[in-house]
Amino acid sequence: MCPPRRPPSPPPLPAPRPTAPRPEQTAKNVVVGSQRTTEGGKRKPKRPRTLGTESLRIPVTLSGNLRY
Repeated sequence: MCPPRRPPSPPPLPAPRPTAPRPEQTAKNVVVGSQRTTEGGKRKPKRPRTLGTESLRIPVTLSGNLRY
């Protein structure tokens, strides 16, 4: 009988990955309404919503060619 063999050694471990940076500090209080800073972009004005059959009408183009 053969003597028991020793299992092969495992492959070396990969290099350790760098740790992630610390998370940013979150807001301490909720800011609403007029207390907000004007950091965000300007909003587009909302178009009035068309109701009923007004939404089915074909808008007149500037070209003036109404024949389709």
